Amino acid sequence: MSHNLIFRASDTATALEKVQHSLGPDAYIIDIKNVGQGVEITASRDEPIMRSPQTQVDPRKSLSLAKNKLSKLTSDDPTQTTPAPSDEINTSPKETPLTQVLADAPIKNVFSDEESLTEPASKAPLKDFDTTNVLRLTPNVEKEPVKTRAASSNQNKSPLVLENKYGFGDLRSFGLSNAFIGREFGLQEFDGTVTRDDLIDGLVNALFEATFAPQFDNLTHIAVFGPPGAGKSTLIAKLMAGNVEKSMPQPKIFQISSERVFEGDRLRSFSQTFNLPYSKTCNFSFDLNEHPRSITEIAWDLQIDAQEKLAHFGSLAPETGTFLVLPADINEGTLGELLRVLPSLKTIVLTKCDYGRFSMKNLMKLYESECMIAGFTGDTSIHDRFDPADQTTMRGFIEYTLAL
Repeated sequence: MSHNLIFRASDTATALEKVQHSLGPDAYIIDIKNVGQGVEITASRDEPIMRSPQTQVDPRKSLSLAKNKLSKLTSDDPTQTTPAPSDEINTSPKETPLTQVLADAPIKNVFSDEESLTEPASKAPLKDFDTTNVLRLTPNVEKEPVKTRAASSNQNKSPLVLENKYGFGDLRSFGLSNAFIGREFGLQEFDGTVTRDDLIDGLVNALFEATFAPQFDNLTHIAVFGPPGAGKSTLIAKLMAGNVEKSMPQPKIFQISSERVFEGDRLRSFSQTFNLPYSKTCNFSFDLNEHPRSITEIAWDLQIDAQEKLAHFGSLAPETGTFLVLPADINEGTLGELLRVLPSLKTIVLTKCDYGRFSMKNLMKLYESECMIAGFTGDTSIHDRFDPADQTTMRGFIEYTLAL
């Protein structure tokens, strides 16, 4: 015996989310219907069993009853007459195809006895009376399509919405936080919607560092932070390539790391490729004021101390830029820890965008930490220079993240 539970919400997406949270991704959807201004879903963890009718009804008797009802409805109108029975139907129990027709007819809802009786057979419509008039006996009520399992709500990234308008539950299913929805769109649960363009514009305005691009070419000192394997060295090589293309004064490349072989040798090789001076040190002991231009990579184990010194130096030299480099496929837990230990870094550059998708939950973490995205890189070629993102690039990134 199945145990059914009822879930109510303002929209279908939110209700399905509640079903999946309570019963798991393999829950069975029994029924979906509109209740007031909301949606009510009946679901069960157990596989439902089709109920058999309490009494067996002879199909021919059921057809006779339908004819009688039809005759009563049309008897008041002298202009309408009931069509004469067709000679093509044999009422003999052995020869009539009606039983087979009812057996072959598709059952739209195995949990509703009423619906299976009112829908006409699709394979062989009856020929002894007008089936159009029979359809008028059924109330013209449109039913919301029923999903077989709650897990089907996650098959498509975009929620089902009407005319590209999204309610509170739809935005939550995208991954937006309650705080973001309230602050940026002014929406509360069960209240209001936003259009597709408003959704994208809201995310772009909240997460895009629009002031970075005009200042980028004027930066004299750049420091690059990020976890191991994020692509810091490759990003610096792209900065070197842009410096050469723009014929700007040569920066000095600094490597702050206790690593003796791999990372240092790699950045030294890039510096030699672009014919730029290179220096490696185990701590932040040098004075950036001694160099008119510099690009510095800081190893992970030294970043916590270095951010404080660079924050102080940046207050004295406004042309200093600090980047937090994040791979697009970074997981939520790692990102949260990075933002916790590096709270002064607010300018984000996303790397490896060709290989991973930055999640909406991660975007919400950036929003909560007041971080903003300044640029993207995808390929690993060191000869393709890095350019800050513009409004169009950021908008395309948001659409890609939302899977719109």
